[in-house]
Amino acid sequence: MRTVSTVVTLLWAVGLIIAPACGGGEEPEEVRTPLAMATRAAVQPGGATPPAGTNGWTVLSSGTTHDLWSVYFPEDVTTGYTVGEGGSVLKTTDGGDTWHEVTSGREAYYLFSIHFPEDATTGYTVGRGGVMLKTDDGGSTWRQLDSGTEADLWSVHFPKDADTGYAVGDGGTILKTTDGGRSWEPQRSGTAVVLYSVHFPLDADTGYAAGEAGTILKTTDGGKKWTALDAGSAADMRSLHFPVDEVTGYAVGEGGTILKTVDGGSTWTAQQSGTEMHLRSVCFPGDPSTGYAVGWGGVVLKTSDSGATWSVQTSGATRSLISVHFPVDADTGYAVGLNGTILRTTTGGTAPE
Repeated sequence: MRTVSTVVTLLWAVGLIIAPACGGGEEPEEVRTPLAMATRAAVQPGGATPPAGTNGWTVLSSGTTHDLWSVYFPEDVTTGYTVGEGGSVLKTTDGGDTWHEVTSGREAYYLFSIHFPEDATTGYTVGRGGVMLKTDDGGSTWRQLDSGTEADLWSVHFPKDADTGYAVGDGGTILKTTDGGRSWEPQRSGTAVVLYSVHFPLDADTGYAAGEAGTILKTTDGGKKWTALDAGSAADMRSLHFPVDEVTGYAVGEGGTILKTVDGGSTWTAQQSGTEMHLRSVCFPGDPSTGYAVGWGGVVLKTSDSGATWSVQTSGATRSLISVHFPVDADTGYAVGLNGTILRTTTGGTAPE
């Protein structure tokens, strides 16, 4: 089984790659060819903006060319955060019209996931080499936490409050804190594959983690025991989300794979995504019927019938998308990706009349 840290390190050493939460995570994917480098240099921060009114998504100006890996709006569609390459932390307080860079103090690291459990004040972000940061002042300052690991951490989630949370990463790493991040205890995942996503739908007891080679794990006792589920797929699973309960959930991954369960993970059914693009993030805002998935090539998919059918939306993005989040309802949402790309829709991705 390949190890993401090893692959990334080797490719980085020879200069072949550039590094790239509801969210998602992934390893870098764009090659340092002369064409790619020239294109990257020519694109304005946040990507090129398409003509107004051509689609239901608007490309916003992020002010950075750093790859963005995770986006999260804690309470509403006004205040949100995104993190990524070079320890980047961006914040908006006007619904994405403007983004301001916040100093994370970890510019040498890549941040892969961000989550604010209760409000826009206290939040956590994790990334490469086991880096873990916390803010108690709405992102103005960030302090480093001791994760106790050097494994890359790809996803962090606090189900109910800012005290109890989980992080997952390379080598089957699962960490749990019950004291607001002051200490983290490793849990026995029973696997050595990379885990890319973790989600606890209702409380800190029942949760799921997903990763390489179709791996999906479940716990019902707060992580004391994790059980491997039969996903019925060998595709790497990059993101999972259970919208309203611990029963109905979705997972997305390689080759356009979308899986759905309606029995708490006991069985998973493959859905027809209509794309072979790798999918990196899935989000169902508020109910299990309307949801979105994003991925390579700027692809955005939407379902309005609980995944029975998925339609491709015109995103206007020229770069791959890594994370999608709809904070309140199925109308207003955000997606982020490579080269500082940030998208916003206020129409559920539907082009205006």
